Amino acid sequence: QDGDCAGSEQCCDGLCQSMTVDCVCGKLGVACPTGFSCVPSDLDGSTAWCVTEDGQAVYVPGGAFWMGCNEAEDHGCIAIADEQPQHLVEVAAFEIDRTEVTNAAYALFLLGAEDAPHRFCHPDEPAEKDHTPRYARAFQPRLLHETGAARLAPFDADTFRDPARPVVGVDWWDAFAFAAWAGKRLPTSA
Repeated sequence: QDGDCAGSEQCCDGLCQSMTVDCVCGKLGVACPTGFSCVPSDLDGSTAWCVTEDGQAVYVPGGAFWMGCNEAEDHGCIAIADEQPQHLVEVAAFEIDRTEVTNAAYALFLLGAEDAPHRFCHPDEPAEKDHTPRYARAFQPRLLHETGAARLAPFDADTFRDPARPVVGVDWWDAFAFAAWAGKRLPTSA
């Protein structure tokens, strides 16, 4: 109970915890940092996410994982050079957006970067790079009109340009610039 906890602690489900974290979240026991709230991700509350107050990002606790593949155990495994040999990697806690970037959010980035289009770009980005999504341009190859797939899912304004849908037709350079504009960064593999 609250009266039983020390001055710098709070009562969370009958347990005293530091006030620097919210109550333990879900049956998995993840502690949400300050600024995050515990939101159940299923009906019985057995799993939950620590979500920012605006609901836009989730907290991912740090931990260790095995990166790469162990050729002795994983026959035929394929790993890039920095993933071999298999090794233990410690990842710090981080937060990541809950949803993909929408066309509407990406359009705000394009408007915000109009006056200095390369202000948010990676230093190695090609100078002639344009961040306009491929599907926002006049793009009408025959493949989009003359196949069975085109008849099932026609290419029109709603297919790739609906403001509420995820932006598509962007590459890593575009994603890097968007993230920098938004005050964020792209995730890494470790």
